[in-house]
Amino acid sequence: RSRVIRIVGKSSLKNATLFYGLIVQLILFVGDTYQPVSLIAAQIYCANFAALNISTFVSSVSGVVSFRPIYRFFNKSTALFGAFVNIVLMFYMNPVSALCFTLGILALVVVVDFNVDTSSIPWGDASQPIVFHFVRKWLLRLDERKEHIRHWRPSIIMVNTDPLCSLNLMHLANNLKKGGLFELAFILKGDFESTSVSCFRWKGWAMDFIGASGIKAFAVVSFGQTLRTGVQSILRTCGLGGMKANTVIISLDEYLQKETFNEVYRTFAPTSQQQDQGMASY
Repeated sequence: RSRVIRIVGKSSLKNATLFYGLIVQLILFVGDTYQPVSLIAAQIYCANFAALNISTFVSSVSGVVSFRPIYRFFNKSTALFGAFVNIVLMFYMNPVSALCFTLGILALVVVVDFNVDTSSIPWGDASQPIVFHFVRKWLLRLDERKEHIRHWRPSIIMVNTDPLCSLNLMHLANNLKKGGLFELAFILKGDFESTSVSCFRWKGWAMDFIGASGIKAFAVVSFGQTLRTGVQSILRTCGLGGMKANTVIISLDEYLQKETFNEVYRTFAPTSQQQDQGMASY
């Protein structure tokens, strides 16, 4: 990532306002540029207030709990009307410059969305509440009672213990899902209390692995005293609404390799320990 993008991601509203005022003053010092600069400043102010009204409208519609406006006359209609008025004023002053400003803002939003790490921004990613709102709304319309055999698609849960050994099988399952659900599951041996911390750590590591491997999957970490009970609990609890898994893939070669490795280790470990003791006594 470039240095400019990192600076933009860490900048505050106060720094951005000072930077904008500095640019306007520098343009004024060039010469007879009062009218062009006033037009640019008016366009920037209108675009700024339009973006502010749109953001407050979206925050109000998406139901963000932390958004609590203290303005008594605020509502969704006034926010949307304010954005509309500012956009109309931009195109009334100069349609060409207004179009250039609009395209520039959209391009800046796309660049920031793909290049800035939103976890380092104190106010968070504003697109996540919007995505959550629409996903929840459409997920409620996915009725399980209306399922039909013609619309069946494989929704896969793949259980493994070593993703690096099963990477090819993961890509195969990713291709087999055909637009269905794909969940990468890890089962930790133990009870709820003993695996509580490990589940969170494995979940974060699994999400990083999914992002690096390029597969489209969800990370699931559960626990169980045996592999069978862990898989059964995942089958009962995984999914949401009409999005539930119907196929389980277990890498048997992986488990057989682990059993063979453990058997070889149990066979040769005492011998190696005796050799180490003999070398130490010698």
